[in-house]
Amino acid sequence: VGNQEAINTKGFIFARTFPTISGCYFSDSCTTTAATSDYSNIENNRVIDKVIRLVYATLVPKLNAPQQVDQTTGRLLPDVVAYYEGLLNQATNFMFTRSEVSGLRFFIDPAQNYLSTNTINVRARITPTGKNKDFDVDIALNNPANA
Repeated sequence: VGNQEAINTKGFIFARTFPTISGCYFSDSCTTTAATSDYSNIENNRVIDKVIRLVYATLVPKLNAPQQVDQTTGRLLPDVVAYYEGLLNQATNFMFTRSEVSGLRFFIDPAQNYLSTNTINVRARITPTGKNKDFDVDIALNNPANA
């Protein structure tokens, strides 16, 4: 167990077995990045890559489209912000219903200086799912008469 923990801490994936349970199981799904990185495990990489592909497929058809702005500020109209956020949320919502993510939201700052760049800056924030790496079970006998 000590050697396995040392190997796992270094980010290696290996096969392991459990007494009385048939089969072989992977130790983890780590990658060769720092444990604090968004890309530290295979599941997160899959999720981020999938979101990138979905965002790309959703926004590329909107390139070079005319975009109305507020006539006094030059900023994006609230309806435009809501449209693009809604479009991206709709394109990725199935990831939540399939338990691929715990949450996924897109944010567009309506105060960004859109007219000077003709770029809509979008932030995507993904709340990943967790995974059971271990269980800590407290088992004891109970005498109801002592309660």
